[in-house]
Amino acid sequence: PTSSRKFDGHLNPGGWVAIPNHEGYIYFQEQLARMGFIVVSVNMNETCSQPLGSVSDIHHRAHILNEAIRHFQSLDGAGHAIFGDRIDFSKVGLMGHSRGGEAVLLATSENPPANVQFQAVLSLAPVDFGTTNGSPNGFAFMTILPAGDGDLVDNPGAKFYDRAQPTPFKAQQYIYGAGHNPFNRQWLIDDGNGVFHLSRDAHERILSAYGSAFFRNALLGHATVGFLTGEELPSFVPHSSVHLSFEWDRQLDVDHHEDGNGIDFNSLGEPTDQTGTLTADEYAFAQSGGTFNPTFYGNTTGMVALCQERGGEFRSQLNGANDLKEKEIWIRAAEVYNGSTVPVAATGFEIGLEDSGSPSVIAWIGSDDVGGAPVPFYRRDDDLADFGLDKTKTMLKTFRFPAHCFKSREPGLRLESVKAIRIRLRGEETRPLAFDVLQVVSR
Repeated sequence: PTSSRKFDGHLNPGGWVAIPNHEGYIYFQEQLARMGFIVVSVNMNETCSQPLGSVSDIHHRAHILNEAIRHFQSLDGAGHAIFGDRIDFSKVGLMGHSRGGEAVLLATSENPPANVQFQAVLSLAPVDFGTTNGSPNGFAFMTILPAGDGDLVDNPGAKFYDRAQPTPFKAQQYIYGAGHNPFNRQWLIDDGNGVFHLSRDAHERILSAYGSAFFRNALLGHATVGFLTGEELPSFVPHSSVHLSFEWDRQLDVDHHEDGNGIDFNSLGEPTDQTGTLTADEYAFAQSGGTFNPTFYGNTTGMVALCQERGGEFRSQLNGANDLKEKEIWIRAAEVYNGSTVPVAATGFEIGLEDSGSPSVIAWIGSDDVGGAPVPFYRRDDDLADFGLDKTKTMLKTFRFPAHCFKSREPGLRLESVKAIRIRLRGEETRPLAFDVLQVVSR
């Protein structure tokens, strides 16, 4: 199902021409079809008589979507010449764009067809009108967020990612230079107001590459998830503009900051320490109270750290000596936007592993060694002109630190006996960094 955002018939029913929005992703559908998928796009134009922002609009779309699935169930079961006995309804994936991006989430829980198992949901630049329970669960979830979106300027899909349960995983692509409309070939209006600069071809390549990797893994079991974690880079895609977040289920959460036990203890119930000039505390990473500043647009809690000079560290103790051989340290992080300017050069941080030897050995790997921490995507000037508000964001991405790299830095490090993970900010910078979801991940 695709959004019918560009046919706003409720504004002037006699003065608008219906756009075949559902035909805007044929390029992606054909690619999926060549991979063995049955791919159907549902026309939602009839919902455009409802006001923008309407909760009933999203419910209507979800209803139409589920009725379309029921229709194909009837074709499958009635010996249809093309679809008879050919559709596996235990492996169903959904994709929606804009208003459709929320509707596909609602469809999984609001009167879904019997004997259908939703295994994958992709929300492309979705709205969030509050129709869902807020926590995508029970299927692989992915959202694509255009950083230069001129329509959904708040990137509400970030809230879906933060709320989602990784069952079995959740993924997010925050795309510098991307806009709202160019993913759909029928939406020709420039929504970016000068903010986005990627070509339409680049938009289509991004959706094709990451969307195909998502559905192939979640529905067919293909080994394509590495493109979503960043272990593999898709060809002919501007992947340097794509900033990935990813989370598996059943990993060791060292600290996700959602426990309510404050900054002095991590999610394992173990103590944390701040040394030197580093200061850190927990804040809401959302447009709500308790924030560090108003540049966070997700829906989670995390840590913001600031260090005045080199030498300050944040230490998070593990529950005993942990064997990290064949493991990786994952952490979401971002440079915090200060509400006015973006520096030319990015700042960064280091992750340290501390073993339980006597004396302990500590090995460090910098964020620049695993891809680097980008500066925030700047959109202040255009936003102030268009909306009177700066919508430049602090948006976190996932950094992966393979444990064997620490060993290569410090051969004496005992990877089979690690007792703490440390975070150290660059001493030459005083800009704050945001952190969330520190994990030990099995490779």
